[in-house]
Amino acid sequence: MTLTSVTNQVVGFLCQKDTISAADFAGIKVAKDLEDRKEPLIRAALALLVESGMLKPAGDDLWILVAPLNAAGQEVHLSMPLCNEIASVINTDLEAKGIEDRVDALSLHEGHIMALLAIIDEILNTDPEADQ
Repeated sequence: MTLTSVTNQVVGFLCQKDTISAADFAGIKVAKDLEDRKEPLIRAALALLVESGMLKPAGDDLWILVAPLNAAGQEVHLSMPLCNEIASVINTDLEAKGIEDRVDALSLHEGHIMALLAIIDEILNTDPEADQ
C-alpha cells in the first residue's frame, strides 16, 4: 500500500465525516506490512490533502474539509467501447436480478458508475463456495 492508496483510504473516510482526528486513525485500513508506519503515512496523506486545498488544520491533530466532497466534481471522458462495456455489465446484472430497466451506453452518468462499483463490491464479497 503506497501513500496514494493511504490517501484514498483517508478520502474514503472523509466521505463519511467532514472531520478527521488522530483518534480516527485506527479506523483507516492499511496493509498489514505497513501497520508499523500507519500513523506517519496517514499524516503524510493529510498533509497532501491540506496542500491540495481539500482539508485545513483545525487545531492539534484535527483536520476539517474545506467543502463537502460532493461539492467538487471531475469530468471524465470515456471512449464509446468502454461506455458500451460498462452498460453491458450493468445490464447483465439487472437481467440476472430480474430487473427490466436497461442502461444506454450513450447516456452514462455517476449513478451508473456507482452501480458498477456496487456490482464489483458484490463480486468481491461473495463467497464462491457458498453456492456449492
